[in-house]
Amino acid sequence: MQKKDIELILSWINPSKPLKLRLIYKATRDGDSPLIFHKKVDGIKNTVTVILTDKGLRCGGFVTKEWNSSGSFNKNDVDSFLFSMERREKYMINMEGSTNYNHPNYGPTFGRGFDLVVGEKVSSFFSSNQNWSKFPNSYGDNSDNSIKGALTGGCENFLVKEIETYEVIFNEEYDDDEDDDY
Repeated sequence: MQKKDIELILSWINPSKPLKLRLIYKATRDGDSPLIFHKKVDGIKNTVTVILTDKGLRCGGFVTKEWNSSGSFNKNDVDSFLFSMERREKYMINMEGSTNYNHPNYGPTFGRGFDLVVGEKVSSFFSSNQNWSKFPNSYGDNSDNSIKGALTGGCENFLVKEIETYEVIFNEEYDDDEDDDY
């Protein structure tokens, strides 16, 4: 991501506090499977996941709740959101929505009704066509037809070129010796 993209995402999370991102998962570096994704991110709260599609589009989500492999949805995460970097827009969770799906056979998955899904029951995110978006559903305004398909450029199915997940670190938690900080 470019510096301006990072600054925009951090301003969406909290415009009044200094924040930093620490890279905790990168598919091309760590491996591109649900098992490895969960090994790297489970137990970590306040994360931003960025997905690069084969069309060059970047989208993703922010959640405050910890990822896990329980097979259930996180709920009541009113600060969570999805975003489209090309549109430079964020989409908040609907009050009744579930934020992210925590299943060991799925990669990063956001929203009940699956607003954004990567890698359902696959061994490789990059060679799979099991990535899709039903946005808007749990996120965004379902009555606003202008945002239908906004995350993935109007395509319901997409291929993945990269996935990065970052832990959001608040100012009081900074460690200047950490690698991969942004």
